Parts: sequence; structure tokens; C-alpha cells
Amino acid sequence: MRKLSTNQPLNKMQILPVNWGPIFGMEGVKDKIGDLSWLGPEWADKGWIELTAKDKALLRIDEEKEIARTALSLASLTVENKILWEQYLIDLDGVCLKANFENDSATLPLRPGD
Repeated sequence: MRKLSTNQPLNKMQILPVNWGPIFGMEGVKDKIGDLSWLGPEWADKGWIELTAKDKALLRIDEEKEIARTALSLASLTVENKILWEQYLIDLDGVCLKANFENDSATLPLRPGD
């Protein structure tokens, strides 16, 4: 959800479930989610936006970074595996720096152990 006048995010970016319409009682109103003012004054200047391929890739990268941070926090992690996970984090950052990242979906590096 974003504030429409400034494009400021109002919550963390996330993908709606496929069946979001029936869940929220809003089946068939996809064309109305960009401007939610029709729900009442508290919803004025708010709306949901569709995620671009870049947004979805950034979400996936954030999820992978969280997995890596969790792995790095394990007390049983060996030095060798710590190096692999730290390199994985660096490689994930590198995905965003690729020239074609804006136009294409991101190709993520393999997780350590995969």
C-alpha cells in the first residue's frame, strides 16, 4: 500500500495471495485497488500498487538475505560455511548492481549447500 500523493510506502512490500479477492470480500474489484478512497475518508490518498518484476526480485533477494543471516547466526556454523554464506550475501547484493536488473527478472546465485 502506498500514499498516492507522494508514492510513499505505507507498509512493507509484499505479494498478495492469488485468492486475495475472496479473502477480503473484494472479488472483482481489482480495477479499484489503485485508489482506495471509495472505502471511506480514512482510505483517501491510499492505494495498492502492482509490483513490477524488479519489486518481486527485490522481495526475493530480501528473503534470501534473511535466510543467509539466519544461517550465519547458528552457533554450529563452521568457518568454511561462514565464508560461503558471507559470499552468498555479497553475491545477492551484486544481483542488484547488474546492468539488466531494471529490465529483466533477477537470476539469484545458488545458496550454499544447494
